[in-house]
Amino acid sequence: MLLLRAPDSPLPADDLVMAQAFADAATIGLLHARTLKDTETVNAQLHTALHSRITIEQAKGFLAARRNTSLGDAFTAMRGHARTHRFLLTAVARHVVDTGDLPLPPAASPRGHPAEG
Repeated sequence: MLLLRAPDSPLPADDLVMAQAFADAATIGLLHARTLKDTETVNAQLHTALHSRITIEQAKGFLAARRNTSLGDAFTAMRGHARTHRFLLTAVARHVVDTGDLPLPPAASPRGHPAEG
């Protein structure tokens, strides 16, 4: 905040109090805006995490049913496949939901994007 004054005399006390009130109000507004932005960021992250978790849970069910194994073993297989082939777990899970099985590892797949197949 910039306060300009034409005369070369000291600022009257009432004007100084008013200027401080404006500065305080601006500071409060900026702090509230930052808090709102942080809250929106956290909400977006939680939304993404929830949808990723839903996809992973669905994929565990599909893979467990297809392979006649436990949910824990299906998750271990997906996680191991993702790590071995440098895929994101959510990308592997999405592939399992779409196709019913783990993606085939291509020779040069971009990181986090399993091959269609």
